[in-house]
Amino acid sequence: MHNMAYRGEWEPLFNYIAQRMKSSLGLRDLITGERTVQAFLNVYLGLSQLYLIHSEKESNHGFMDIFMEPFSARYREMKYAYLI
Repeated sequence: MHNMAYRGEWEPLFNYIAQRMKSSLGLRDLITGERTVQAFLNVYLGLSQLYLIHSEKESNHGFMDIFMEPFSARYREMKYAYLI
């Protein structure tokens, strides 16, 4: 998560989460679709204090599934935010 926040290296973290999902969830879990994946991401991404995780945040007449807002009050030098 640190490399994601400070260097923009997001792929290793999401590859790790995808591997955890593959090993933890069964086909039946994935049939329910987006909500299961979104819940899994919320749990894993919420383990770090680097970001404030917002789910289904409204923006410009639409919604972001997940907005990772840098916790800039604590980590002022962070460079990256993410919209998923």
